[in-house]
Amino acid sequence: MTARGTGWVAGAALVPWPVASGTPLAGYAARTGPATGTLDGLTVGALVLEREGARLALVAADVVAVDAALVGEVAAAAGLSPSELILCASHTHAGPAGIVPRLHPAEPDRLDPRLRARFVGVCADAIAAARRHLEPATMHVGRAETRGVAANRNDPDGPCDPRLSVLAARCGDGALLAVLVHFACHPTVLGAENRLVSADFPGALRRSLAAELGDDPIVPVLFVNGAAADVSTRFTRGGQDAAEVQRIGAALAVAASDALGSARRVDGPLRHGRATVELARRSVGGMGGDLAMARAALGGDPPGVLIDGEHRRAETRAQGAALLAGMAEIDPAVVPAGIELDAWTLGDIALVAIPGELTAALGRRVADAGRLSPLILGYANGYVGYLADRSAHAIGTYEALASPYAADAGERVAAAAATLVAGLLSADRTDRARFETGPSASR
Repeated sequence: MTARGTGWVAGAALVPWPVASGTPLAGYAARTGPATGTLDGLTVGALVLEREGARLALVAADVVAVDAALVGEVAAAAGLSPSELILCASHTHAGPAGIVPRLHPAEPDRLDPRLRARFVGVCADAIAAARRHLEPATMHVGRAETRGVAANRNDPDGPCDPRLSVLAARCGDGALLAVLVHFACHPTVLGAENRLVSADFPGALRRSLAAELGDDPIVPVLFVNGAAADVSTRFTRGGQDAAEVQRIGAALAVAASDALGSARRVDGPLRHGRATVELARRSVGGMGGDLAMARAALGGDPPGVLIDGEHRRAETRAQGAALLAGMAEIDPAVVPAGIELDAWTLGDIALVAIPGELTAALGRRVADAGRLSPLILGYANGYVGYLADRSAHAIGTYEALASPYAADAGERVAAAAATLVAGLLSADRTDRARFETGPSASR
């Protein structure tokens, strides 16, 4: 690693991630066949930051999920330590299956070793390209409110974070080097009937924002998801076609532009922290009540008579029930008994990688960890499935029915993430105070 003074050094790149026709697609249980073509090209983006000997490479990829082992594979291919890498999946449901073996332990293994190896290579290429463009930079963070883009997919009035955040790198003359856009929402505008490869709304967001920012040179725009387990466009979209994908992506690009306009400068150390969280697997012996709820969901009235949003809610609840029933047929040992949480501070802001799907209510609890809400990076550095809150388990939402973990797992992850973030931010404030007052003042 090359030290380049005491300020930020940044570089970014966005590289294509082509997927051939005939490739199975991931995300929807009801999908009937493989890809028949491409609606819009997938990408892998990388933002590399360095400061005072510390380094972070954030990779944002158009895939449904990544697993923990993949982090080590990409880090090794890129010449990084795993603690220097955040590997984020956008969670598009129109990307390739086979990067990871499965999304739920009750599903069959769909791993495609050749596709996975190619994905690792594309990620390493994106990181290498970003490192070739490293230059002194300033970092900026901004936030804006969105309206009518996303909502809680179980209850339109339920928990949902409408805020969109940006993390931007600028060179010495103020020109943008890269923009990272963070927003919590399932990229599922396109439905199960779609068989065209697509990044869904994150791709439309990237294209719309890059066009607004100008094309000389094209500014790399990356998208990362948040606590989106129960958040989607189910009750806000006007259709499930390419035009609606573009409309929603363009609306988010407007919010991102607003966030850039009000962004403030970020300064301070780059620091990493890690925490291990032990999780109780779902007990097959204690599934009686859950299975009864599942059977009720599976045996309910046909959802086709309901409005679109209600139809989809009933349909997914039945799918969650089927996954829960499948849990009774597998060896519980295949479910990881714990997860690793990684977090990084960039001055007084924090990024925390959640290797699964946190519900919006739990995301709020993590956001309350600091004076400035951390960016919760969902689907990052692994994937263990849904991490639902207790109220979701009590109601029997899809997210709770599909979770391979006990009802307290989501709360345990949220609490550990909040503690990790708060500790890192507190340490950063202490370091800054020591630097500002000098060693004589602490005697």
